[in-house]
Amino acid sequence: MNGVVPLESFEAELRRVIEKCLAAAPTATRHTKRLRLVSFHTDPRTLVSDVVAAQTECMRAWELDEANRAWDERRAAPVLPAAPGNLTPRSGRGGGGESAARPYEWC
Repeated sequence: MNGVVPLESFEAELRRVIEKCLAAAPTATRHTKRLRLVSFHTDPRTLVSDVVAAQTECMRAWELDEANRAWDERRAAPVLPAAPGNLTPRSGRGGGGESAARPYEWC
């Protein structure tokens, strides 16, 4: 991430970035970081099977089920990571109009 903010805005911007990172699905984030790093040192075309395996794990992950339940119920999705069974929304995520993408469906 690259960005410049005035010194007096640094703490607020840092909090915003940290909240955004903490709201990401942990399974997808883990695979994204790993595959992105590997792609700098390996021909990405050789990583197709790794990408498919990561997508499969994402589709089976508990956070996808919870995010999609929140979407269907038109409620805020919890800020992740949270242990399965202890899912309490802490921010205004989720909801949106019919054209909005379902949370975490991209992974």
